Amino acid sequence: SLVVPERHVRTECLFPSPLLLLAGLATRTTRIRLGTYILILPLYDPVHIAEQMAMVDLMSKGRLICGVASGYHPDYNNAFSIPLKGRRQRFEEGLEVMKLAWTQESFSFHGQAFHYDNVRLTPKPWQQPYPELWLGGMFPYTIQPAGRSGDAWCSDPFPLQRETWKSQVALYREAAAKAGRKSLVVLMRDGWVEPTRVEAERVFGEIYVQELLFYHRYGILTHHPDFRSES
Repeated sequence: SLVVPERHVRTECLFPSPLLLLAGLATRTTRIRLGTYILILPLYDPVHIAEQMAMVDLMSKGRLICGVASGYHPDYNNAFSIPLKGRRQRFEEGLEVMKLAWTQESFSFHGQAFHYDNVRLTPKPWQQPYPELWLGGMFPYTIQPAGRSGDAWCSDPFPLQRETWKSQVALYREAAAKAGRKSLVVLMRDGWVEPTRVEAERVFGEIYVQELLFYHRYGILTHHPDFRSES
């Protein structure tokens, strides 16, 4: 699979609209699965995202992977004037709304964050009942929903200490078992496309270092075996 991230207000990387990019990739590919890793669902109205994902799934003839997460960085929410508070509620309700939109001829929903009456989504996705749901998360309160509501859990794209990794996987699989769902752990890795490794390092090396520093400064790489300090 080829999966693309979502990035906003960042200087070291550029992926502001993953579904727009996937629509382009869907027209230039025929076999590879295409997905989001990971779309920040609370930044959007879920019916709008369900529509766009259904369209990309149709354009790719059923090759879409729907990867979503609740997000963690306040600058993303600030960029779109969406409060960070309540993002978990928006995420969980958003997932439910998307499933209803994909599977029901019409639906109504009334939650704390979203309210809909007699909404119809057309056309439906190519895949039935809907594209595979990969849920991302790095903390217990985000890993457990992946077990309860998703088809897979996506780990960090960075290597973790063995014990940290094992505890996260166990937490996910336990939540999936309690919900009566199968569990699938997706191991992600970053990649760069150039003719040679030397060229890839020249073009992307410093950019990737800056991205790692971003995560390190935000506390996300604290369990990475190779990152003890910024130096």
